[in-house]
Amino acid sequence: MSVDFSNLSSMDAFDILGVHPNSSENEIRSAYLRLALQYHPDKMERNGTSADLNGAVNANGITIDPNVYFVKINEAWKALSDEKTRESLIVARLAAKKIDNLELNCEILPLSDFEQTPGGDFSRLCRCGGTFEVSCLCP
Repeated sequence: MSVDFSNLSSMDAFDILGVHPNSSENEIRSAYLRLALQYHPDKMERNGTSADLNGAVNANGITIDPNVYFVKINEAWKALSDEKTRESLIVARLAAKKIDNLELNCEILPLSDFEQTPGGDFSRLCRCGGTFEVSCLCP
């Protein structure tokens, strides 16, 4: 399987390794090893492949250093080899898919419409009967 790195900035770990979110650990490992061997900077220089990739331009017109491919492959492996991180990425992917298909009808409320909690967060009663809370993650 060939991986298209032309839009690297919008690719998640699954896209980079060319695996499906339901892939087994062995399938993910195999994909990583295959790509790591293929795009390893030393091997690319020996085979002259880096010359083919040198100056490659992504979808945003930005020239990509061939070593970036290898770094991204390693980052993707690191993320997907950790079970908790892999689960988080699956959830994020599903959420992004739902948001893409979601039509939002919302209004912007001023902060004065919220009550400040003792912890410094803000809350407001929601139309559904629940509470809408906004947390401030300021240092």
